[in-house]
Amino acid sequence: MPPTDCPSCTSRAFNHPAYSYLLGLYLGDGHIVSKPKQHHLSIFCADAWPGLIDEAETAMRKVMPLPSVQRRQKNGCAEVKSYTKHWTCMFPQHGPGKKHGRVARGSDPFNISVARRASVALMDKHVGPKY
Repeated sequence: MPPTDCPSCTSRAFNHPAYSYLLGLYLGDGHIVSKPKQHHLSIFCADAWPGLIDEAETAMRKVMPLPSVQRRQKNGCAEVKSYTKHWTCMFPQHGPGKKHGRVARGSDPFNISVARRASVALMDKHVGPKY
């Protein structure tokens, strides 16, 4: 079995700030594609925000340093991507269907929407600005 640095499966220290940031990116503009022996996490960032692309790559590396992280240029955006079967350990929200319609970890459904101007301002205050 290949080595892993998954904080969920090992005793490696968990980087909470990087994970929180990456979780926000995943919930907003990301997805996980599952295959039998591996999964890949993709975050899509608009070309207009080059600092965001860098921060997405940095967060992936901080959360799980062993898997490689790549960038693929798409039309108007960059896909920041990393392959490891352990991304689903880190994002148990992963599953079929739309993210906002899923039940989180088998408990009651959670539906979080950050669409109103005041809510976006509050989120920006806590998360920080886009680059």
